[in-house]
Amino acid sequence: MNSTVWWKKSVNLIWLLLLLSGWEILILSMQNSNLRDELKKSRSNQNSQLINGAIIDTSMPLESLDENALSLQELINENSSTFLLFFSTECSACELDIPTWSMLYNKSITENFGFVGISLEDEFKTNRFKLANKLDFSIFIDKSLGRFFKNNNVRSVPQLVLVNSDGIV
Repeated sequence: MNSTVWWKKSVNLIWLLLLLSGWEILILSMQNSNLRDELKKSRSNQNSQLINGAIIDTSMPLESLDENALSLQELINENSSTFLLFFSTECSACELDIPTWSMLYNKSITENFGFVGISLEDEFKTNRFKLANKLDFSIFIDKSLGRFFKNNNVRSVPQLVLVNSDGIV
């Protein structure tokens, strides 16, 4: 009799475990489906990144670190081509690229094209970064808390793009 009771309890335990496993599989498959949908949305957003043919939206106000500086639109219009460097002072990859930025800026002077930095950080951090790294090019600050970056589909930093005098990448 003892073995029969033990057997029935084992069978009930197995049924309970199977039922719980079924629920877990159902929940995991629903989560997997949601994650797949989010991944599809993410991939479609990547297609809207700053690419060839995109037009830089200069309607958002940017503040220049340089006194008496031209606006971004004026700087772009002034040159046949302008490099726009989107960066953050807290980006380690940006710090590694500083020698390249300086070289491009120096080349831009001799080759007659523009070079402008656009920082995601506030004036204090950007000024400190500019002085510490001896950056000579014009730098603007996105005072709109990242909306300039968002409006222009800048999804990562550092990002360097070349635009023509009409602001087309």
